[in-house]
Parts: sequence; structure tokens; C-alpha cells
Amino acid sequence: MMKKTNDIYIIHNLDITKYKTLIDEIINLQENNVIHYIKANSLLFLILAQLFEDINLSESQMQTKSLANDLKFYFDVNYAEKLILKDIAKKFGIHPNYLTRIFHEKFHLSPKQYIMQLK
Repeated sequence: MMKKTNDIYIIHNLDITKYKTLIDEIINLQENNVIHYIKANSLLFLILAQLFEDINLSESQMQTKSLANDLKFYFDVNYAEKLILKDIAKKFGIHPNYLTRIFHEKFHLSPKQYIMQLK
């Protein structure tokens, strides 16, 4: 279960034994050949899939968080310019209301509040 925090990379209460088993399996691959390379990569993908499943992370959540971070970066770089949310939303290919909603969900501030803090 992922704890509500600004840092999305902290995962609490995760049973790590299954991950350790898979990681040990990768480490124990002795030979340096194509078969073991492919097996190591498949185990790595299995670890990632299991992690996504355990924390219930969906692709749409990742895209939303990424978009919010992209918007924040855009604001950080361009805050000195005259920023118009309608124009920024158009630049990102989204509706201005959606821009405001995802930014607020991620950073607990409206884009306008965030920009004012930067200035």
C-alpha cells in the first residue's frame, strides 16, 4: 500500500520476500550468455510487474503524475513570462480545467497559486 506523500517513491508495508527471491535468482545466473541475459531481463520485468500490481499503480496514474510534473517544470522554467493557462493547456493538448485539476491533485495548489509563489 502506498502512503499518501508528495514523494511517490516511498512504499510502505510491502512484502519484500518475493522480490528478494527474484533478485537472488538474477544474481545466481552464472554464465554470461544470451539465454541468461534474456532470463535476467524477464525476471526484472516480473519484478516491475509485481511491484506495479502490489502498489496498484495504473498507467493512467503514471501519465497524470508525469503530466503534472511536466507542467510544474514548465512553470518553473517560464514563470517570468506572462503565463496564460488556456495557452499552456493548448500547448500540452489538454483542457484548462484538466490542467488545473491534475496540478492541484499532485501539488495541492492551483497552477496560479504556484506561479505566484515562484514570482
